[in-house]
Order: sequence, then C-alpha cells, then structure tokens
Amino acid sequence: MYIKGQNLRISIGGKYIAGATSCSVHVAQKTEDTSTKDSTGDFDENEVVGLSWDASSDSLVEADDTEATGGLSLFDLAISKQPVDFSFDATSGDKNRTKGQVYYSGKALVNDVTATAQNKQNATVSAKFLGTGALTKGTPGK
Repeated sequence: MYIKGQNLRISIGGKYIAGATSCSVHVAQKTEDTSTKDSTGDFDENEVVGLSWDASSDSLVEADDTEATGGLSLFDLAISKQPVDFSFDATSGDKNRTKGQVYYSGKALVNDVTATAQNKQNATVSAKFLGTGALTKGTPGK
C-alpha cells in the first residue's frame, strides 16, 4: 500500500499549511573529495562532512487562514526572521487536519515566500523553508 500525496503534509508551529496543493522535503549530503595518489580507478573517493535540508510548499490562499498556517501568514513568518517548528508527516486524511505519525521534524527559516494572483484564477502562495539544525525522525510528543 502506498501513501497518497494528499496525506503527506508540512506543518509549521503545529498547524498544517492551509490549502496546500503540493510539498517537498529535500536532504543533501555535503561531501569532500578524499581521493589520493594511492586511489585506484577513475572514480573519486568522497567522505560525508555535513548534511543540510530544505523544504517547499505550494498552497491556495484561503479567505480565512486564522485557524491554520499558510496563505499570506507565511509572509509574517518570513519577516519575523525567526526559526519555526517544522514537521513533515502523514495525516489521517481527514479534513480536520488531524495529525498522524510525524516522519521528520526540526527548526526551519521561512526564507522565500511568493504570492501569485492571476486574473480569474485562485491566488497561490509558494514558500521555501531552510532547515537550521537537525531534521530528526520521530513521533508526536517525542
């Protein structure tokens, strides 16, 4: 059985991003070339020297986003310059945004927010998050 995309969500400060249409989380290894004169073959030898992570979300702008994080409130989070509590988890799939098992969580900066409003189309907001510190695997309350 596969997890459906609509059941993987990003939450900020314990509230899911309202009206989300897509989200992604990215983890990258920082490496250093450790090849020497004694290395054999044509391939580089590398060592992991660090990790980084980031995430993004696209959402529709809801008329009333006071009960959830998202929409235009993401601008306020970016302007505050403060890290937010971030999680990427599976929901139970209900419309009440009941939290399910948290897959990964950490602190992130809301470092890029763009609103798009085209004639006769729903307004959208795209946000990018830059991890600050570890992205850890866990469950709610742990």
